[in-house]
Amino acid sequence: MSLTALFAYGGALPSLLPFLSPPGVSWIGHASGFAGGILAALAIHREEGR
Repeated sequence: MSLTALFAYGGALPSLLPFLSPPGVSWIGHASGFAGGILAALAIHREEGR
């Protein structure tokens, strides 16, 4: 299943890089959303461990 997801959505990943993104796409918004998601996942993980 992970390989299917990689092939289905993997083509969108390069467009998130600043030098490959098309004009009008906010890669800063995507990057900060990714960082926020990582921080939220870590916070939830730490709370469940208590």
